[in-house]
Amino acid sequence: HAPLRLILVCLIPVITMAAANIRLLSNIRRSRRRVGAEMEGTLTVYEQQQKQQGERLKTTISPPTPNATRIGNILKLRRLNAVERMLVLMMITNVTMYIITQVPYHIYTVSRGYYQGLDSYTNSLVRALLLIWSSVYFGIGFYLFCFASPLFRQKFLKIGRTLKLYFWR
Repeated sequence: HAPLRLILVCLIPVITMAAANIRLLSNIRRSRRRVGAEMEGTLTVYEQQQKQQGERLKTTISPPTPNATRIGNILKLRRLNAVERMLVLMMITNVTMYIITQVPYHIYTVSRGYYQGLDSYTNSLVRALLLIWSSVYFGIGFYLFCFASPLFRQKFLKIGRTLKLYFWR
């Protein structure tokens, strides 16, 4: 019973989260390469200034240059980098907290079946403490997302303000 529980409740979720996170990182890298390929040939700030000065000297109005597109790509890459950092931080935090809070109980449960050296009182005490510790994961997830994700924090505050206005009318 305990090894089956270890596999179903502990190992499979850890492996699934790790696989999903590896996939997420792979998608981020692919996206970064795609944006990087769009940006190839982007001018440096100095080159952009020189080009703008040259354009100011022209008396006729010329069509928009691809330089605006390149600047847009730079801004897109900066936003992408910020989102990447946020996703990676959230991913690492979530997986780490799951492992820290869930794995000890399951290891204890499996090892308890093979090691009978503890009396029933000590066993009950250790089991209760590990169950309390494992329940921390379910309560702390919200706070971890608020801490790790500015976007999540902003959305939560916006919803909170909306609810406050709704209930305080």
